[in-house]
Amino acid sequence: MFDHLSIGVRNIEAARRFYDAALAPLGITCLYEGADYAAYGRDGEDDFSIHQGGEGWCPDPKVHIAFKAASRDTVEEFYRRGIDAGGSDDGAPAIRDEYAEDYFAAFLKDPDGQRIEAVCHIRQT
Repeated sequence: MFDHLSIGVRNIEAARRFYDAALAPLGITCLYEGADYAAYGRDGEDDFSIHQGGEGWCPDPKVHIAFKAASRDTVEEFYRRGIDAGGSDDGAPAIRDEYAEDYFAAFLKDPDGQRIEAVCHIRQT
């Protein structure tokens, strides 16, 4: 459905530390960067980017982005690394059966308060 998604951040260095750490377990890495932005993706595709605040790039605490995770362990690693890199807890890794019986997710707030999620839909056997 989407080609890419971009969001604003107040401090590119703090945001970059957070996103580098939290997204790495998901196989998402920084593909390129500049003084006021960083672009992330898998397999050379820049699907997600962060941009230093300013005209048109203001962080929004109503933002909610959910990234697909390959396993429940990956969701847990996303959560641990994100907390260690300056994110804050917004929902520890757990089954969210209010969404679906196999919805395993963790929620973090990035350094600007934007809600970032990792979710795995693989049923545990």
